[in-house]
Amino acid sequence: MMAMDELKRNLVDAECRYKVAVQNLRGTMQRKQIVNKQNDSSDPSKVASYRILGNAMYAAESGIAAIKPIRGVPEVDRCALECLSALAELTHAQLLHHYAYGKRVGVADESSDGSNLACSLACSAGVERKGLIKRLVTGMSGGADSTLALVLSCALRDRYGYAVTAVHCIHRLDPDDDIWLSNNIDVCQKLGVELKTPVLNIVYGNGVSPEEVSRNERYRELISEASSEHDALVFGHQADDQTESFLLALKRGSGPQGLGGMGFIREDDRGLIIRPLLMLHKVEVEQILVSSSIPYVYDLSNSYLKFERNFMRLKVLPLMRSRFAGVDKAILRSQALCAAEHDLAERFIESQISTYLKQVDDYPHYCFDYGKLDLTDRNLSTMLLRAFFNKYLKISVELNIIEQCLELMSRPNDSNGLVKLNACGPFGHDLMISTFSQKLYVYECDPLEDSLKKRPSSPAFLDGCGYRLDIGSALALGSYEYALLEQLDNDFDCGVVGRIDLDVPGDGVFLDFSYTGSLKLKPVKRSHSREVKKIFIEQGVAPWQRMRQPIVVDGKGNKLALGTVCLLDRSLRSEQYSNMASRKLRLTIKRKA
Repeated sequence: MMAMDELKRNLVDAECRYKVAVQNLRGTMQRKQIVNKQNDSSDPSKVASYRILGNAMYAAESGIAAIKPIRGVPEVDRCALECLSALAELTHAQLLHHYAYGKRVGVADESSDGSNLACSLACSAGVERKGLIKRLVTGMSGGADSTLALVLSCALRDRYGYAVTAVHCIHRLDPDDDIWLSNNIDVCQKLGVELKTPVLNIVYGNGVSPEEVSRNERYRELISEASSEHDALVFGHQADDQTESFLLALKRGSGPQGLGGMGFIREDDRGLIIRPLLMLHKVEVEQILVSSSIPYVYDLSNSYLKFERNFMRLKVLPLMRSRFAGVDKAILRSQALCAAEHDLAERFIESQISTYLKQVDDYPHYCFDYGKLDLTDRNLSTMLLRAFFNKYLKISVELNIIEQCLELMSRPNDSNGLVKLNACGPFGHDLMISTFSQKLYVYECDPLEDSLKKRPSSPAFLDGCGYRLDIGSALALGSYEYALLEQLDNDFDCGVVGRIDLDVPGDGVFLDFSYTGSLKLKPVKRSHSREVKKIFIEQGVAPWQRMRQPIVVDGKGNKLALGTVCLLDRSLRSEQYSNMASRKLRLTIKRKA
């Protein structure tokens, strides 16, 4: 934009002047050992010194003092207003485009029941949006970036009618919390914006830093506030943040997704996120605020070299800039190329992955069917697995986990390999990965299930028979609940992992878990008996799913069914069976809530 070029030219001299001031001030602070504030909070004189130097740092680093001579120049002020106007138009246009794209690729209409696989995939991917964005929830720390993000949100409000809410999280980790809060109250009053100030409960330890905990808690509060489908989160990340993120991702060994950085508009499990300042650099952000007479606060922790991002910003990038002219533009160009290639790859994978997904009743509702996948194509296999975990299971996995999964999938004859995920399922147990019948499953390893094979001292357990289950009742065993109820057409429950209809004589049944895989049973419509383990294989029941399947026995010792897998042949039952009145009931197995 021409206006941005004009702004940069006006800022050259001022930028040089305040950079020198900042450099001199940092030297003073380091000499006085105030940067990290170690053991300073107990000394009032040191606190006072810290505040004096902090205020000076704020004035110098923000550029306000040095840029003041050009403040009020009509060209500069006009440039700032033009930037805000252009960004508002671009942001609004991008939101409309995102909504239209979501409706175009979302194959499910609003009346769909979600039974179609493609429909459910579209819904789980979050591509379908039922309404336009109506409210912008802006995270506001009070620094320059978040303040300008709020100013831009207000420009969108005034031009296009969006509602705006600012959220300032109080961390209670810094003695200057009151200064930040007071500044944000004044800014929001000036802009006519509702300000919400949740107090975070920062509990840290076990190797987790206060910064990480506070960031997670901050995101939790913002997501909670922007809970409506008509809400969008607005963050103040700018171009310098992109450059720093690229270097940090490079240090971590990230792929195209990580190197691609942050998107202007992105939708994930947190909701719709807008970052409208990504085309502006820090110095441009500050000048727009100065020209608009909008105050902001400088965070002294931005000078602490113990933080990786600050080290990149204050040490690595200045050295690179002094040696390589235009390195920022080169990094941003590489970042854009990585993002574009990742986007194309994701769209291709999205068009392919439904071929390899299979719905299952139990958590996490999908397994990966790799029977038709060419596992020698490692690149395609890797990307499909990453999409399977990240997008559909909502589980973030490292590359080494993907490689272990590929090794499992390459083994012949389902060789009982296991991979442990560094995560827990909804019931608090470890998540495991295994393969069965050319399908890769993620399941929750429940140690309580082992007790089902034992003979516990329980009122519901009768020696030699199993667990008593009366008609119309439910029995909780381990993480599962077994119910024997009247058949209902509308008994669907997302927690149900199996159901079967039975002719039950008497007033109940027994659930026997004590059998072995070598036991022979005769399923209905079969000419001969089969070992239980072979029946499980024929019916596609994975090894870790078998333990929850009991033999269902009536009061006369007749075997009615193998869990919810199959009914058993009546010809093997006693003669007394035919003389007993029976009821048509449904046995259901479901996860406990």
